[in-house]
Amino acid sequence: EKRHVDVVFPVLHGLYGEDGTIQGVLQLAGIPFVGCDTISSANCMDKEITHTILEAHGIKMAKWLVVNHEKMQQFEQFAQQAEEKLGYPMFVKPANAGSSVGVGKAHNRQELKAACETALKDYKAVVEECIEMQEVETAVLGNADAKAAGVVGELVPVVEFYTYEAKYIDGTTVLHIPGRVSEETSLKLRQTAEKAFAA
Repeated sequence: EKRHVDVVFPVLHGLYGEDGTIQGVLQLAGIPFVGCDTISSANCMDKEITHTILEAHGIKMAKWLVVNHEKMQQFEQFAQQAEEKLGYPMFVKPANAGSSVGVGKAHNRQELKAACETALKDYKAVVEECIEMQEVETAVLGNADAKAAGVVGELVPVVEFYTYEAKYIDGTTVLHIPGRVSEETSLKLRQTAEKAFAA
């Protein structure tokens, strides 16, 4: 059955939904849609590319490395590099999965290997230093003159880190809106978000 579509709201999560795939199909078909275009979606879904773009634009972030199946063939060498650059504990994340799927926290070399093996169900993963911090977020909306939301939200996971289950299932994450930050910090965060969005 063929139907005319005026506009698509691709309210889809994860693989094929927010990685540029459906956006590319819609662009090819000439169907208007809301949200980011194909390349923006793909760049944001791939954590290695996101890190590379943000670093090139001077945006501070956790120190990181990329790992793939080839590097796992010389795991001891990779582990030493990660330990020297990042230190324990460190996080391992599939490069192209969302919602904290496949994320692991490693406190030693054995846990690092196990976390890499789990994350590498994807073809590559990123390994990041652990930063003790307050976690806040904001939304950015627009095109050429995009603006961040007027406030930032704060997430307080009760578990060790913000897992898929903590996000969607077990209700253990406490939310503060607005986040418990000063107006000066809120402004800086929103400006950084706008800069990242533009990049």
